Amino acid sequence: MLQVLFTDASAQVTPDSSVLKNSSVTVEKTSTHSLYAGTGFGSNMVYLGTTISNDRPFGYASVSYGFKDHLYFSATGYTLSGFTPFLAYYSLDMSFSHTFNSWFDIGLSLSRYNVTESLEDTLFSSFTYANATLGFD
Repeated sequence: MLQVLFTDASAQVTPDSSVLKNSSVTVEKTSTHSLYAGTGFGSNMVYLGTTISNDRPFGYASVSYGFKDHLYFSATGYTLSGFTPFLAYYSLDMSFSHTFNSWFDIGLSLSRYNVTESLEDTLFSSFTYANATLGFD
């Protein structure tokens, strides 16, 4: 599959550079929110060696919101050339990650893929999956 990134736009709230100082404590204020957006296209959507788009182009658009660089929510819509309706399917994702120290971190995610009912026989059935990862470095 050839996938070419058509446009990628991202924006992140810049941190407040003000620093509060006390004789015993230094506190730095940082931004808690981030927002990312992107779009792209490809020549053929392939899943597990099988073409989903019947050798036709596809496109997608995505938006993600992050909270404190640990919790993220994403929504992505996919369109497949020659398929009706225009929005063939979409995905909703939620993920959380946390680093405890220099050698241990965790990641959790929950994703939902919703296929338009009229295309479930052609593409795939809607599904939900969860993932948990422990990292030992």
